[in-house]
Amino acid sequence: MKTFKIFFLIAINTLTFFNIYSNTELSKKKSNFAIHNKVIDQRIKGYFNNDNLDDYIVRDSKNNKLYSIYINNGQGYAKKINFVITEDDFDTVENPMENLFISNPKRGEILIGATCCGSFKSTEMNYYKFFDEINNWILYKTSLSTIESDFIPKIELSFLDYSFSIDGKKLNNKEINDYESIKRKKENEDFFNNEFNKLKKATENNIISQINSNLSFDDLAELLNTLPINKNNINKYNDLAYYTGLSKDGKISSIFLLKNIIEYDSNRTVAYLNLGDAQWGFEQNENAKKSYLKYISLMKSQGKDLNKIPKRVYDRIK
Repeated sequence: MKTFKIFFLIAINTLTFFNIYSNTELSKKKSNFAIHNKVIDQRIKGYFNNDNLDDYIVRDSKNNKLYSIYINNGQGYAKKINFVITEDDFDTVENPMENLFISNPKRGEILIGATCCGSFKSTEMNYYKFFDEINNWILYKTSLSTIESDFIPKIELSFLDYSFSIDGKKLNNKEINDYESIKRKKENEDFFNNEFNKLKKATENNIISQINSNLSFDDLAELLNTLPINKNNINKYNDLAYYTGLSKDGKISSIFLLKNIIEYDSNRTVAYLNLGDAQWGFEQNENAKKSYLKYISLMKSQGKDLNKIPKRVYDRIK
């Protein structure tokens, strides 16, 4: 039953990542939230523009590709805009129209995605953000995630140039694109530094096991996209992964980050030690043994002091 346990833990830890659940505040109101077409005729509630009033999206009763956004003006709901979803909006996921979901990941955003199929599913998502100056939602980010054999997602994230609206209009939003790019980099730098310093301090004070890491898969994917791993920051990324692995419920995020570090530098010895520890803590013992063996192999091939190999490594590969 270990496989089920691992998959169940993944499901719990990836709710934010997949973004297929309704806004928390709206959930308390018992709002209907559409995940698949079976229930998508119900209202999809969320805070879709930048005010504090709940809005909704509904599918047309005659045209199952046509949707309407209704905005709460404080006195009632008024139709704001119509938009169309077709198979052409997705590049990878099979039968996207049969596996469609819409959600409100953040205030002022609409996420349109599709997911398929089975345990090792792929999820493709298009993110639209509302801009008051345009009075419309603009496609600004896409992502494709695929659950791999270790139940950790591989995420391909792209930020776009803000040139397409949700209703299919082609726009020139260079100023918005430039501003949002600078803003995104600054926000991710601050997030990286704040999370790093918090976890480092907790480790130094021996309270790290009591600290919750704020690093979800989507946070890490955006961080890695905005601040790519390079020779100047790889040590800091490795330390962040190490601290995250020590934190409460942080093993899965640590594995995700370490796999990206190793993808950048496959000969980074310490990353395999940290990865093995995180996998062992997540009860992926066979994967941990492979990481430990790779760590030992690199220690030998790189002529490093084998006496520095922790005893737990030898104990765990028996």
